[in-house]
Amino acid sequence: MPKNSGQPNPHSQPADNTPHKSEFQIDLQGLIKLLAKNLYAEADVFVREMLQNAHDSGKRRRELQGEGAPEGVIRVKVDREGATISFTDNGAGMTEQEVKDYLSTIGRSGTDAFRQDLVQKGRQAEVTVIGQFGIGLLSAFIVADRVVVETQSWQPNNPPWHWESSGEKTYDLQPGARVDAGSTVTLYINDKYRDMLLVEELRKAIRKYADFLPVSIYLNDDEAPANAVNAPWHKHYDNPKEEVLEMAMFVARRFPDSPLSTIPIHLTKPYKVDGVLYVSDNRIPDVNTSGFVDIYQSRMFVMEANRDMLPSWAKFVRGIIDSPALTLTASRDAVQQDSVQKEIKEQLGQEVIKHLTQLSKDDPTRFQQLCDWHHYHMKGMALRDDNFFHAVADLIPFETNQGPMNLSTYFEEAKKQGQSETDLLYFDERGSATQFYMLCNARGLLVVDASQVFEDDFLERYGRLHQEINLRQLNIGESNVIFEALNPEEHKEFRQLEQEFTRGMPDRRSVAKAVRFKPESIPALSVLSAAAKNRQKLEQAGDNVMLPEEVRKLVKDVLQGERSVPVALYLNADNPTVQQLAKMPPSEDKIDACMAIYNNSIMLINQVLTANNAEAMFKGFSRVIDRMITQTDRVHKLDGQVTKLKLEIDDKDQALRVQTAAQNSSQTEHISCFVAMPFDEQYKPLLAALRLVLEDKPYGWEVIRADSRLFGLTISANVEAHIAHSHCYLADISDKNPNVFLEIGAMGHYKGRPLIYLCREDAKESIAADLKGLLYHTYSQWDRTKPDIEALASQLRSEFERRTDLNGLKSAGQKTFLSARVLAGYKVCDENLAEKIGQKYKTVEAFLAGSPDDIAQALNVTRRAEIGAIEDAQDFLKKHFGL
Repeated sequence: MPKNSGQPNPHSQPADNTPHKSEFQIDLQGLIKLLAKNLYAEADVFVREMLQNAHDSGKRRRELQGEGAPEGVIRVKVDREGATISFTDNGAGMTEQEVKDYLSTIGRSGTDAFRQDLVQKGRQAEVTVIGQFGIGLLSAFIVADRVVVETQSWQPNNPPWHWESSGEKTYDLQPGARVDAGSTVTLYINDKYRDMLLVEELRKAIRKYADFLPVSIYLNDDEAPANAVNAPWHKHYDNPKEEVLEMAMFVARRFPDSPLSTIPIHLTKPYKVDGVLYVSDNRIPDVNTSGFVDIYQSRMFVMEANRDMLPSWAKFVRGIIDSPALTLTASRDAVQQDSVQKEIKEQLGQEVIKHLTQLSKDDPTRFQQLCDWHHYHMKGMALRDDNFFHAVADLIPFETNQGPMNLSTYFEEAKKQGQSETDLLYFDERGSATQFYMLCNARGLLVVDASQVFEDDFLERYGRLHQEINLRQLNIGESNVIFEALNPEEHKEFRQLEQEFTRGMPDRRSVAKAVRFKPESIPALSVLSAAAKNRQKLEQAGDNVMLPEEVRKLVKDVLQGERSVPVALYLNADNPTVQQLAKMPPSEDKIDACMAIYNNSIMLINQVLTANNAEAMFKGFSRVIDRMITQTDRVHKLDGQVTKLKLEIDDKDQALRVQTAAQNSSQTEHISCFVAMPFDEQYKPLLAALRLVLEDKPYGWEVIRADSRLFGLTISANVEAHIAHSHCYLADISDKNPNVFLEIGAMGHYKGRPLIYLCREDAKESIAADLKGLLYHTYSQWDRTKPDIEALASQLRSEFERRTDLNGLKSAGQKTFLSARVLAGYKVCDENLAEKIGQKYKTVEAFLAGSPDDIAQALNVTRRAEIGAIEDAQDFLKKHFGL
């Protein structure tokens, strides 16, 4: 531009240096895409946002319209050919102005405006809205190239509207064609995200984000909702035991670990919190681990495995909480750590402590088991957290010579036995429980075993908390508790023997001392010296995972250099053997006898079994063994013969017990087939195909896996019970899983029951040589991303039809298993009712024996349509299985 043009230079500063205001230039298309991509971490989050908006629309309509508003429902439709996903609700819909205000204004939320209106009216407690309509819609542009909204306001005299946007600067708004009140949001899915057009992927996302949303969500033409609607804590229970049982079952299905104890959560103050916590059976001896919870807000999923919602000491606690009070991040997939979060965290900790306290009173045995399971964390975290220590110090059990008991019970029992009410006797030498128990039992004393990690520190802190308590550790300094000193005249008789023992012990720092103690049958006992105790502390440091690896390695290197450990050897002056040794002149026999006594005392405290001690024990025992062999060779031969006969008797006895167990095992009244396969996600299609074949006609058998239900406290007992109760067995040997082959071995005890081996075609070549001759049926590997269950079932069905032993079972006259999958699969009734029927009636015959009204009453079903479905189910099963 010419300098004399008279036009201002845009790059020049005003002569007076006065700042001029200018507007930002916004690339709206880029901004929308940027917000969508960066605000939300996961692609499927659009499902959450769309369902939240639909839920809130229904809530808004019922609030504004009142009694005339319909029950909310959401329908999700997938069109794979058209590459669209639509979300339809029967909620409030939008007027033209609301479309402009909330759909077309970035950063403004219609739901938030509605929420604020409720707050002003003082009615927030009545209606819970959870979405951010107008903001959450941004999530659609993560996966969609185009978004179309068809909406019709519930308010009279408002026409329908059609809104459309591709995330650009402009949007289209024109009259729509929708007739009923509500909205339909349609997403035109980008090719990169076509996996979201898979029905099962979408179903998974619905369950992930909206399983507990209080509105039925239907996917495509499904007759049953895709979401559970209610969690266990949303239901009413006649008694607390029913609630705990259902929550425990829910936790077992939801999480990979199992609950040792279940804690229902229903908090109202200072904030509303519902859910369930549980003490996990997963124990990891690491102070750096933490407890975690899955978080929901007003029934909508927020995040899983949050590690900041429980106190640091609650490392053994897991669970789920739902609270409308939590403050979420902008993307609503995390929780802000504000004052509300901290108060809820504190309250959850109090609930855990209250539960543990009550459990210790109501069920001390179970509480003991729980503490044993989580010993490391319970006591370690009590030392790190003052509040937790004060809450559990009197409750946590310790091992004693009279069984497990907490410290309060210890003092009560000590008083009954005539001990001091203020003395707490304990020892902290690992591996010494046997000898200290013997000593204290002989004197009628109650003693605590504090030899595990953290326990001695725990008792010391307990003593500081209770100044009236006198901690008395059973070591050298406290030897007068269990060891009685000899008078000078008595001591003269044993002085020479003390010297002989001292010279013979491997470590020259060790000393022998004659005392008097009970029981008189024990000739000598070893107690760790001060140097040995220091070594023990170093060993504990070497095992302490709180210390750096370099420090632990250094400690272990130092310990390796210590070839022996000094001890104090107490000779029992009242023991006849010791008295006899004191009178014997020096000899090889006397030396060997002394070393044998020393070795026996060392074995009672296995912490001092060092290389030098082991060498000395080996040499001493070798000399004794040589004498015994020379003098008693014939006795040894006779012992060998007796041992051989005993082993033969034991083998016959074992075989007889197995045979008797096989004969007496009670089988199910219907045919049941136990399946041995790896507990791996990839085998789920095979299990589903087996059930599709065997639970349907012409079989009507139950397919059972080891995790179907529990019969015993141990895994092996549970497997053995399942195998004993079943009529036939299937075993998949494709991956040479060791557990499968263990189960096959257990099946061998039941001769005559069909055992069918299965193997994937791709695994045939890798079968071990000793299994090559095994007869097995093959099946094709399925597409893991989209398994065709029907095709797999067809293969298996063809293979089974050729088995004469299975055909023989079909005609065995057993009853027919009632499968909920068959009822739901043939769409006789919805999945929920089918599940209820399957849980109540194990056989078709039992189900057909009742009238529809009686069955409905047993199932707690009242709706006429459901009673009719029960009658339809009876007719179907009777015809289907030819009964």
